[in-house]
Amino acid sequence: MNEEKKGTDRISALEKQLQRRKKSLEYLQLITKTFVSLNLTEKNAICDTLTSMVASFLEVKKSFMLVLSPEGDSLEPVGAFNVSDPGALVAPMASAFWGMLMEDRRARFVAGDEIAGKWPDVPGYLAEGFACVSLDVRDKPVGLMVFADRSDDEGFIDEDMELLSSVAGIAAMALTNAEAIVAQQALTADVESKALEARRESREKQRAMAELDQQLEIIKRQQFAIRELSTPVLQLWDDVLALPIIGVVDTKRSVEIMERLLAEVTNRQSRYVILDITGVEVVDTKTADHFIKVVKAAELLGTTCVLTGIRPAVAQTLVEIGVDLSKVLTLRNLQDGLRECVRMRKARASSAATLSAGE
Repeated sequence: MNEEKKGTDRISALEKQLQRRKKSLEYLQLITKTFVSLNLTEKNAICDTLTSMVASFLEVKKSFMLVLSPEGDSLEPVGAFNVSDPGALVAPMASAFWGMLMEDRRARFVAGDEIAGKWPDVPGYLAEGFACVSLDVRDKPVGLMVFADRSDDEGFIDEDMELLSSVAGIAAMALTNAEAIVAQQALTADVESKALEARRESREKQRAMAELDQQLEIIKRQQFAIRELSTPVLQLWDDVLALPIIGVVDTKRSVEIMERLLAEVTNRQSRYVILDITGVEVVDTKTADHFIKVVKAAELLGTTCVLTGIRPAVAQTLVEIGVDLSKVLTLRNLQDGLRECVRMRKARASSAATLSAGE
């Protein structure tokens, strides 16, 4: 009879264990779905949600979670349920005790006599013993979940420890995922900030380039105006143009002078041009050669050139360096040049009239 009762008790105990394990698995699925749907990214929210859900299933009156600070040198109580003095949980002696349990790296029941020997002033709700499980992230202990004072006074069984081990795994994944999400958000924010800065810099560069283009255009117009002013072509008389030259005449300027003069001669159909070099203080072989080329180019267009305004010092230099201006008509000043051009114009007109009358 006793053997039959023992067998019946064993069967009853096994059925109870199986039933408890089934409920644990169902609750683990619920916890997993909850965390997937909530997508929590803050450590406190994760710890508080997980602690309260497990405490509800285990039917305990007291529960809390301890996690390492970001610096890793102290513990912080989070997710505390019905704990009146969380500060007592992180006193020096308490912290040392929790550290020992974290290093144990497993779910276990801690009996009252073990607690009393290492933590004499332990709070009353923990003095009779409690269940705990270490939280590991990247194979390092980062916290501890603690559950105490069961409502049914039945104590914690092996199936409860299995549940806590599984919950610790969920907690580790949730915390790791939260870190990854936070890091991704920070990276995304940084990339967006840099992209925004790059777009701002690009717009500033575009504005700067546009302003630079405008300035270059202004400079070009100014340079053109300066060239116009530096090589003015004046209409002194019908068919008579004057080009006063001031300053140094180098190769580049001589080309500008020639282009400007030939364009004006063509546009105005002028037959006489006076090159006045009163404002040229220094004339060397190259400068004289430039003048001769301008005169020859104008003559090819049917225009007669007169060179005026040669200073005494310039005349002396031209003689010394052997410049031959014998084929160029030179006069003292612009006034004399204009008189000569008017005279030649009249002579040309008179000759044309005579020829017309003879025909």
